[in-house]
Amino acid sequence: MSFLVLLLILLLASVNDIYGAKKVVVFHTKEQIDGTDTTLVNSFVTLRIKGEGSFYNDGYYKVLHDGVLRVETSLGVVSKVEFKCRSKNNGALNIDKSSSGVISLAPNKKDATWKSIKRENAVEFTFSRATYIRSITVTIESDIFILNEKAVSSSVFDGRANVQLFRKFPAKGWSSLVLPFDMSEMQIWEIFGPRVRLANYDGTIRNSDGTYTLNFISSNAIEANIPVLISNVEEKSVYNIPGIDVKYGNPRSEKDIFLFLGSYDNTKLNAGDYFISSNNNFYQARGGEIVPPTRAFFRKVSGKSDAKQILHVTINGNPTGVILFSKEKTSGRTPIFNMSGFCVDEHYTGLVIRNGKKFIQH
Repeated sequence: MSFLVLLLILLLASVNDIYGAKKVVVFHTKEQIDGTDTTLVNSFVTLRIKGEGSFYNDGYYKVLHDGVLRVETSLGVVSKVEFKCRSKNNGALNIDKSSSGVISLAPNKKDATWKSIKRENAVEFTFSRATYIRSITVTIESDIFILNEKAVSSSVFDGRANVQLFRKFPAKGWSSLVLPFDMSEMQIWEIFGPRVRLANYDGTIRNSDGTYTLNFISSNAIEANIPVLISNVEEKSVYNIPGIDVKYGNPRSEKDIFLFLGSYDNTKLNAGDYFISSNNNFYQARGGEIVPPTRAFFRKVSGKSDAKQILHVTINGNPTGVILFSKEKTSGRTPIFNMSGFCVDEHYTGLVIRNGKKFIQH
């Protein structure tokens, strides 16, 4: 018996219909995956066999007579399920019963497509004969898109959606932010508050003394996948942003000398990268620190940064309150990180990491 594992092919498609954003997930038996005999799971879709059957069967998913295959999603609704079955010694595909929807059998009578007629997050299929399946393609559609700084990954996909942003901003000072959608000045005021300030990265200047100045200019809008600095954000448990066109992209602002790079996943920094912490300090990474989703960091275009580099941050030509602590300067004041990998100050309470050791800070 082969222990075959799930291949997830996330096809990103721009769709604007009654459901909103669409994602396609393919479960393919030719690749290896960790799972159980009767359950396969990814971030969005779960497959379960109820009754006789197994997801481990010499290269095929096997559902026996009267076995039930359940397809469910935590993201939205299941709108379509496509089956591709073994071509020999299997007979015609015969799905005896299914949840609300319409099943179309392919001319080869081995493959079939089910399409929903109701908005349901779970559907079930009962097979009237033993069936050997080569792949299952599940299309899920949702009108809610969640960006959570505490998630390991925030999988971004295209389409119109109602966005929920879970993010903590410092009470004072600047923080980085990157979002996969545009926001107008009015939307920014409504969501983040009337006192909010934004600044776009405008490039870096090498000064005569060998230091560098990172220049920002004030802005009143956010462009999809372009990192910004943000301050004076109104505190909320969740920022609800309705009716937004999500646009998947590689979040970055490319300028000379230093790149301003964003991420929608937990991202490990290279030694020499720079990031702004929650205490409004500017740190040079030792390597391995984690930047959580929806944040950004600086990386030198030419590669590894010099440990002696000093960076200044200006907005509209004026110095900011962001203070740099380079690797040399942190020897007497080692950065402290919370369990999400975000740099915190001595006022933070909870489990933290310093010098690679965990302890509880009161």
